[in-house]
Amino acid sequence: MPKQTGLRPLYLVNELAKAVGEEVTYAYDDLAFISHSEVLVQFVENSESEALLHFYVHQDFDEEVFAAKKAKYEIAASKQGTTLICQGRFTLNAKEDSDEIDLQFFPLASSEAAAANN
Repeated sequence: MPKQTGLRPLYLVNELAKAVGEEVTYAYDDLAFISHSEVLVQFVENSESEALLHFYVHQDFDEEVFAAKKAKYEIAASKQGTTLICQGRFTLNAKEDSDEIDLQFFPLASSEAAAANN
């Protein structure tokens, strides 16, 4: 029998998105897509705190936009008491001849990750 997952606190992501002037446009399983997939937030499983989220910015944005979005979200998360960990970037593409999507993650390099999460 598959493991049941509990309800995820989507209200945390809704409040976070609203705080930066954006909105959750789609949520599926442990993922919340913000502003039509500009930003993706992932709930962290088995976390001691339900207020721990992973943060990704779409691959199409340049470094300046990436840094600006990251900074806005980190400030808002800090104000609401949510821990937001920047994990990198992502892409979202339709699979050929299918209704499914292909979601790919591009983690930050270790030096980028250290800088991003400081």
